[in-house]
Amino acid sequence: MMYRTLTILSIFFLLLSCKEDEGSQDENPNSVAVGDKIYTIEDGFDQEGARGQYLANSFKISVTDFEGKPQYAQISFELSDEGGRVTEVYDSEPGEEDWIVFRWKLGCQDETQTLTIKDNVCNISKDGCVDVTIFEITINTSEPTAGWVEACYEFDFGYSSIEKIFTHEDELFVYTYSDLFVTDDITTNSWNEINTSTQLDEYNDVWHFENGEMIFNSGSSLYLSENNGRNWSNIYVPSYGDGQITILANGKYLYISEYSQSVYESPDKGNTWNVLISDLASLTGESYTGVLAITSSANIGYVITKNHYIIEINLSSNNVHTFSSDAWNGYANVDEAYAMVEGNHLILVTNDYSNYEASVLNLNTDSQTSSFGLASSGTLIKDSGKIYLLPEYNQDHYYEYDGGNFEFKPLDLEESGSYYYGRLTIFNGKPVYYSSSSNKFYYYND
Repeated sequence: MMYRTLTILSIFFLLLSCKEDEGSQDENPNSVAVGDKIYTIEDGFDQEGARGQYLANSFKISVTDFEGKPQYAQISFELSDEGGRVTEVYDSEPGEEDWIVFRWKLGCQDETQTLTIKDNVCNISKDGCVDVTIFEITINTSEPTAGWVEACYEFDFGYSSIEKIFTHEDELFVYTYSDLFVTDDITTNSWNEINTSTQLDEYNDVWHFENGEMIFNSGSSLYLSENNGRNWSNIYVPSYGDGQITILANGKYLYISEYSQSVYESPDKGNTWNVLISDLASLTGESYTGVLAITSSANIGYVITKNHYIIEINLSSNNVHTFSSDAWNGYANVDEAYAMVEGNHLILVTNDYSNYEASVLNLNTDSQTSSFGLASSGTLIKDSGKIYLLPEYNQDHYYEYDGGNFEFKPLDLEESGSYYYGRLTIFNGKPVYYSSSSNKFYYYND
């Protein structure tokens, strides 16, 4: 629980006896008269907050004369913790809105922090206008409340920029193009460096699977980690091109490349491969069947094609689902796609050079359940049993999948610098954002 102390320092009081009857400052303990002005804190009390977190509500200060008319004020702020900040400051002009509104973000160093509020007041000193302390607000910080928190720690990720962040099995990974770091608690300075010679890249994918394995697609090679990123081994692939892979519940791998018409199956983590389907076109009746993505659920694989087929692979038999030509971006220049299956729905995100789209497809009826456009390219991840759609850019929102539809989740993260070049993921069911502008992590506390 946070304890709040408000100390009001009245430097100069009006000495005229006729003003003593006004009683404004006596009626409100958060009001003080300095010179010919009355300063009153109207709102912002009884808040809780942690180091690195904005207090939830704005502070509102009115500045008036003794007749209640708004007065101009040159308010300034001093913070005892250098890491704190005051934002959204509006100085009132006479005759206009009579509020000074601001928010206070607590710094990351001190358990007890003080905000000093000053004004440059004239006609009270022979030296002319002078800075006068109007209020001092001191709090003892608490545990984080609901809302965004700036992760309060200093950690050196090296000179390289953070290229990718991703999660797997209750751990958060940061890749700086040359080094891999991991933590299981974003709120503390508990990062560990993992030595890896595998060159991850922001433009390539790290796929996570239910059996705990991770596979990294470098564009020309695939790498497997069976111990949560600590070690990586190269996977032999049977066909060159932009390959995609999925892992069935029984441990078998299914692989297909963009330029191949064949689906391959491996019973031994990619050491050997068998041709499962020699030619996809033989199933669809098309002369050529371009591949968008491959995914799986339990022991069933799903190949999604550009010409609007979903080929269901049961290892012993195959079933072809036919969808209408507008069910998803297919014939366009799709350069990447992501797919997941949840129940009887297949969730598909397609990205091309100008069109970005998310579709939910009903495998029972071979029809589209829902579809919507995206502002930028996006990817699908699964965290804590839920599926999320994360935009690659314009990261002021994300989507959470729920029974055939996606729920829009706005991100009102303040002081993020730029949503466009940041890195966004979901960690233990909560959004985590890294700002490339401030070089800081932010996490959501509920």
